[in-house]
Amino acid sequence: MRSIAGGILEPHHTATTCKRSPDSCVSAPDTGDDQIDGIRGQTAIPIELTEDKGILVRRYAASKGISVEDAFRQPLFERIEDEHDISVGEAAYKRYLEDPRTHPHAEILRMFGDGE
Repeated sequence: MRSIAGGILEPHHTATTCKRSPDSCVSAPDTGDDQIDGIRGQTAIPIELTEDKGILVRRYAASKGISVEDAFRQPLFERIEDEHDISVGEAAYKRYLEDPRTHPHAEILRMFGDGE
């Protein structure tokens, strides 16, 4: 394997990676921030791109001063967060439709305290 602009490019002849030219195979290891069943680790996620798109991604990352991994990771996690926020908002709106009572801000502070 060889590293280019923070990305790992895997040779095209390996059985478990893409079959195109090495410049079109980008695998982005995650940061290890995930925890599944109490085990922390890293996961490499190979992404198969055309050679032109691989070059485009590396140029984009270089122009922004970020790694290839971050060029994929940042928008992915932003989208996951956005979709989670939408899901939470839709659930709250559904609860509101079932019980449309609202409370003034002052009442909420009395109910839960104002931190003083």
